[in-house]
This record gives sequence, structure tokens and C-alpha cells, in this order.
Amino acid sequence: MSFISDSVTTRHIKGKSAVYAYRDFGVASSAPPLVLLTRFRGTMDHWDPAFLEVLAGERRVILFDNAGVSESTGEVATTFAGMAETAVDFITALGLKGAQVMTTPLSTEEHFLYLFFGRDEESERNGRESLRRLEPRLSKSRAEVAPEAWGRQLQAIMEWAGGNGAAWSRLQEITIPVHRGSHRHTADDGPGIRYHASQRLCETVVRQMAPRSEEQMDRPLPRGRPYPGRTF
Repeated sequence: MSFISDSVTTRHIKGKSAVYAYRDFGVASSAPPLVLLTRFRGTMDHWDPAFLEVLAGERRVILFDNAGVSESTGEVATTFAGMAETAVDFITALGLKGAQVMTTPLSTEEHFLYLFFGRDEESERNGRESLRRLEPRLSKSRAEVAPEAWGRQLQAIMEWAGGNGAAWSRLQEITIPVHRGSHRHTADDGPGIRYHASQRLCETVVRQMAPRSEEQMDRPLPRGRPYPGRTF
């Protein structure tokens, strides 16, 4: 089975901090566009095309490699604030007046399987199928994050975990809607952190997206969509 994202042309645009590689597809008239940020050690070729197919059926979707990642030039920031700045640089370079931003946890491949698919046999099979859907792109691009680059990503994670540059004290300043999704498993940060983050955010902007129940997980989804835990 082929997917829209498998054949989308990679473009490049110059920002202040880097020349960014990106792909733009889906419903062009949809606004604001949905900009997808990559995970730890991931590139834009590591988004499941089946998932992108669902998004692109309703939204304008923009994938990109942040500064220093894969095809983009520049250097990976060693703080989350720095990563956010280069993401804004990219969005500004495209001339977008606004965008909705989406990402997955800063996780490895094995963590990805656990967070989104679980440990039972069927879930693991679905997870492996998800990873196999990446092959059409990856077999050609060989896209990866260089050791030096993901080392800088890891440094940013450690800085944040240590409280350096953490945004806890400023969460109440956010005035735009925040959709906080939960995964089938919560190894990424635990329920305590999510609860305290929600408490710090203004009640008017938090949109807590609860995971489906185990009973719901077993029910077929409309139109055969492959993501029973989706929260978009």
C-alpha cells in the first residue's frame, strides 16, 4: 500500500539559523497548518505514513528536520529553548502567520513501541508494522541523526531534567489552547508530571485528551484508521 507522504518532494528553505529540509502536503486550504516536530533521534522520515495519511486527509501537514538534523544544515541546540527558537525560525521562513505544532515524546524506537502499542502480541505486531511502513522512505534516504547531533539532543534533555531552562514557572503565561495527549502507557513522564503541568496551565487553555479504555481499544475504528490511541 502506498501513502501520500511516501512520494512528497523534499524542499529546502533558508532561515536565519539553518537551511531547513521540509515537506508540505495535505489540504492546502486548511488553516492553520499542522507542523510536526521530530522525536529524539528521529527525522521527518520517521513519521508513520499511515498516521500522516489520516492527518493529511483533513489538514495541511508540514514535516521538517530541525537545525542540525539529517538534511537540514546548522547545529542542534543543546536546550529545548534553542530547539524551539530554530523551529520558530523555520516557521517564520515559510512565511506562516500561525501554525499548530505537534510532536511525539523524545523517545527511542523501543520506547515508541511501548508507549503507543503496548506489550501484548497483537500490539507488538502492529508496532512492527508501523516501523515497516517507514521503509519506502528510509530505504532511499537512509535518514538518521548523527551521533554528535543526538548527543546534543540528549544534552538538552538532561538540562531540562535538571531544571536548567525548564518552563515550569512560566506555564501560566500560555494563552493558546494546549492539547495534552496520553499514551497507552505513560513511561514518558508519568501521571504526576502531567497532573502538575495541567495545574500550572490556565484552566481555559488546557485540553486533556484521555486515552481510550481497554474496551475501546478492542473496537474497530471508523474508516479503518490504524491508530486506536490517536488523540488528534
